[in-house]
Amino acid sequence: MTRVGIEKLQGLLGEYGLIVRSMRLFAGAAPWHTAVMLIISLLQHLLEPLSVWFMKFLVDAVVAQQVQTALVVALLLVAFRMSSYLASWAYEIVTPGQLDRLQFQLQTRLMSKAVSIQDLSLFESPEFYDKMQTASQAANQWAQRLFMNTLQAFSYIVVVLTLFGSLSLLHPIAAVLVFVATIPSYLARLRLGAESTTVFRSQAPYQRRLSYIAQVLTTQDAAKEVRLFGLGEFFINSYRDVFKQSFTLVESFRRRQARIVTLLTLTSPLTAGAVLIYTVWRAALGEIGAGNLVLYVGIIFLVQQSFYWLLQLAGTLHTCQLHVSHLLDFLDLEPPMAVNEDCGKRVPEPMRNGIEVKNVSFAYPGTERTVLNDVSFRVRPGESVALVGHNGAGKTTLVKLLCRLYDPTHGGVYLDGVDLREYSLDNLRHNITAVFQDYAQFHLTAAENIGVANLDRMQDHPAIVRAAAQGGADEVIARLPKGYDSQLGREFEEGSELSIGEWQKLALARAFFRDAQILILDEPTAALDVQAEYDVYQRFSELTQGRSTILISHRFSTVRMADRIVVLGEGSIVEEGSHAQLMALGGTYADLYSKQASWYRE
Repeated sequence: MTRVGIEKLQGLLGEYGLIVRSMRLFAGAAPWHTAVMLIISLLQHLLEPLSVWFMKFLVDAVVAQQVQTALVVALLLVAFRMSSYLASWAYEIVTPGQLDRLQFQLQTRLMSKAVSIQDLSLFESPEFYDKMQTASQAANQWAQRLFMNTLQAFSYIVVVLTLFGSLSLLHPIAAVLVFVATIPSYLARLRLGAESTTVFRSQAPYQRRLSYIAQVLTTQDAAKEVRLFGLGEFFINSYRDVFKQSFTLVESFRRRQARIVTLLTLTSPLTAGAVLIYTVWRAALGEIGAGNLVLYVGIIFLVQQSFYWLLQLAGTLHTCQLHVSHLLDFLDLEPPMAVNEDCGKRVPEPMRNGIEVKNVSFAYPGTERTVLNDVSFRVRPGESVALVGHNGAGKTTLVKLLCRLYDPTHGGVYLDGVDLREYSLDNLRHNITAVFQDYAQFHLTAAENIGVANLDRMQDHPAIVRAAAQGGADEVIARLPKGYDSQLGREFEEGSELSIGEWQKLALARAFFRDAQILILDEPTAALDVQAEYDVYQRFSELTQGRSTILISHRFSTVRMADRIVVLGEGSIVEEGSHAQLMALGGTYADLYSKQASWYRE
């Protein structure tokens, strides 16, 4: 065998190996239901060739005027037909539930995989989103088709082998001719299946763009700007342009597919037709009896039909598997961040030496720009440190490194002298609580919005109430129709929508509900009104007591409350000290503070 032939054979074996793996995954959703579906499918398909044999016996009995035998065979044929209908009905009953279980299992596997990726650098990559998009589409569309078609294909293989064996006994040459005639069509469908997958993969960026535009026009997020600036037609035209680009690629492939499949599909029926004419001619000469003629004709038509559907399924299986392979690849994805859950250290409680950022540099994957460059500073236990700097100075990135949402490109972040990478990630994050600048708005109840910060204490209602008071969310919740049991978010029935400032108060309460040693506040009051912000920072010492606090804020009235201030510029530390020390220094901090203060003096 040539090298090319060996590679094709390896590819074919690999593909069917993936089908076996896929079916193992799919059957795991409901093993018994899968077994029942397979048995019903086999019975349903095997009744057809058996019926052909009984038609032969019926014709032979009628020709021989064997009335009793003919009636018995006729009754058996009726029973077979009824069994066929019952099998089809049973298959329809079992199938929807199994497909629902399959989709549930695959979606939970996908979500679990996405959540298991702890390194957020992947989520900065368009390539990763394309992979996730194709995996999601495979789970929602192609996996079910692969599952159903594999069951059908297995049944058709059994039927074809049965029919092929029968035809071989009756006329070996006819069996060989019918089989050989199917080979070109099978090979063509394999090639078209590979091409369709390439076309499908090229669609991922287009589909993400189309989904984004549809989301802009149909959700609340951008509704005000779309209407105020009259952007409806602009985005609809963009949607048309992207769809046209996507459709052009797909339609070109579909036309080529239609030409090839139409030409090759005629090969098998023409061959079967020639065999049929030959059989009828022999019957006309008296070489074949009436019963055998019925058997010949029935088997030839069933072989042709079964081969046709088996070829259809083979091409579809090939296409489905190529798509589902993207799902399996995503589930096999190895995250770049190493996680030491089994052997990782536990964070000391309480911390003794605090946090040390040592010579840290960082660049986002796929980019050459260094966001942080050789940054070093410390946060002692119970100390509050503010990070100050222009937008893009690296403050939020530094916070993400402290939470180990990324790992540094160079250098390290240490807690009590131990690199964060050596700690159990779950235990490390259990000791960190935060209000991020882009905080989440969970469409849960008000109590759940706070309680999710500490799932072990989610039923501790008094603690939730205390956290709400600390974050200033208690007054917001008191105005809701069902208080802490009120559903938030307009997407659900009886949901209450909150203002941005009210959502931020809930985010603050959520952070305070998590009793952690490290508190991170990234613009925690940006959406609050003056009074609410004043109330929070009046209690700043109380809220941060006993915690190592990292604070990011553009409001210097807030920043000055920190024990120490670190000033970042172009990804490096340019100044460090207390408010008084930095004002006396007369550098970057003093300049920024003076400019902001001048707005309030005028």
